Amino acid sequence: MVAQRQSYGSLILRWLLGDTLEGGATRDVAWAELLYVAVRNGVLIRTVDKLQTIGLASPLLYSAAKEMRTRNQTKLALIARIAKRCVESKTAFIFPNVVQNYPDMGRDIDLYVAAQTTDVDKAILSGLSATPVKRNLRNRIDGTATYRLAGCDSLLDIHHGRVGLLGEHKLIGQMIGNGRLMTVEGAELLVPSPEDQLILQAQKAIQRSCLRLSDLVTTVRLFREETLDWNYIQRTVRSLGISYDLGCYLHLVDQIYREAFKETLLPQYVKSFPGSKKIAAVEFRDGFYRYPRLRIGSTCYANRFWSALRSENWTVASRLSLLPLIALPRIVRRIRISSSV
Repeated sequence: MVAQRQSYGSLILRWLLGDTLEGGATRDVAWAELLYVAVRNGVLIRTVDKLQTIGLASPLLYSAAKEMRTRNQTKLALIARIAKRCVESKTAFIFPNVVQNYPDMGRDIDLYVAAQTTDVDKAILSGLSATPVKRNLRNRIDGTATYRLAGCDSLLDIHHGRVGLLGEHKLIGQMIGNGRLMTVEGAELLVPSPEDQLILQAQKAIQRSCLRLSDLVTTVRLFREETLDWNYIQRTVRSLGISYDLGCYLHLVDQIYREAFKETLLPQYVKSFPGSKKIAAVEFRDGFYRYPRLRIGSTCYANRFWSALRSENWTVASRLSLLPLIALPRIVRRIRISSSV
């Protein structure tokens, strides 16, 4: 089974980015394995829609996509209600990752608000039967609060004024100011500008151990379809101390793109970003594009921390210095589990 999954990353990527594949090119596809990859990477509905255009029928995928489409429509209606509550309570807000991939959607709902206190949550969630999830130390440091919503299988994560590994960046107000309105299924939502979308996506993706196909498709389309303001992007990532994160992410994406399309995605001036030297190899394994998380993550963290020290940004440096303390309990739990096996 694992061997079958190796080719599906490139295959789905090419489908979703407009490659004209003939139906015969997929005659040996194991549909259960393709379903596994598409669901975990947040691209099931678009993959099924693409299969229909080339005349391929897979009842297994179509049934799963129909069910997910219904869930996502329900989720979008709920998001529209949350947006209405924000407007009514005069809470400045933006949805960072709701509509970029629609009709596919992420597992949870992220809502960014300019307010730096959870006091606004009560007004936002009025009438929505929301149950708070107990906040841990990290939630309190990074300014996030999570809620379970009646009638929805997704969690709502509200970020209050801050983004970043430990909420070290007060970027939300800037993102809201740069945001643009998009209408999806009749719901008008504020979403990030293409430049802020790329910055945010790079910052979040590099904290994981894999790159999801949904993120890859969004990034490629930003390069193909948008005229990005690289002066703004460079100013912003330098001020945040995440130039290395962005450079690393873009070169990982370019590596995957070159494998799929046999050409480069990045303009020459983007290739000079920090993070391009000795970049780790990416491999499609167990349903995801994976890279060495420990090596890349620790290098990105070190670059952020030293950048904050060099610029004498003590607020950011102090927050980042808390990461080892927060990570320690998780490390201890893993050691205990491994020693008990």
